[in-house]
Amino acid sequence: MMHLAMNGWWYIDDSKGRLAGVCSEVGHWLRWTYDLGDSFEFRITVDAIRAPEDSNGEALVLDGAYGAIPEDFGSDHTRSYPKFVEQYRTGKGKNSSEFREKWNASKNAYNIKGLKKWDPITFSVEECNAAVRQAFASNVSTTSGTQFMYSFGTGETSVQRTENKTPDNENIATCAKCGNPNNLMQCSGCKRVRYCGRECQVSHWKVHKAACKRLDKK
Repeated sequence: MMHLAMNGWWYIDDSKGRLAGVCSEVGHWLRWTYDLGDSFEFRITVDAIRAPEDSNGEALVLDGAYGAIPEDFGSDHTRSYPKFVEQYRTGKGKNSSEFREKWNASKNAYNIKGLKKWDPITFSVEECNAAVRQAFASNVSTTSGTQFMYSFGTGETSVQRTENKTPDNENIATCAKCGNPNNLMQCSGCKRVRYCGRECQVSHWKVHKAACKRLDKK
């Protein structure tokens, strides 16, 4: 909240609408600020709109470049991060104390340290789509509970994840397998996740089976 004044007037409750209601025509775009403090910004543009009969509603990552930018890389990240990536790519300057300091800080960044491997110049469509599928299937809530805490005294960070005990509201729910928001039906076992059809539910059962039995007991 302390960075709100630098990024707008107020927040819009995204549970009360969909992107299609904001960007409804080809060429429409929006700016997504990934980090309010460091102002990592992305521009999202509508390239094409399919007819409902030509789309199954699945959410897919089609392409991209480079790895994730580490959280809190620095206030001068627009200059220092491209330099850091170039040093990594060419090998020139990788032995400097500045690079080593940035590298160690990056590996311990809040959004990087949980990854098995982080490479600032490598992008994987497969890994990104796997992460998207994991997010759709997750019962971790991002709308309630403390998600990120920072101690100014020690400089330590911690993450707390709050697990949903009720299904997502129907207006923001998506298929746990493909992300389709249409024609959803609840899993008859746990009654927490939804699927857009039997095909998605059956193909996702190996992933959901353990969680389904655990959630059903709560």
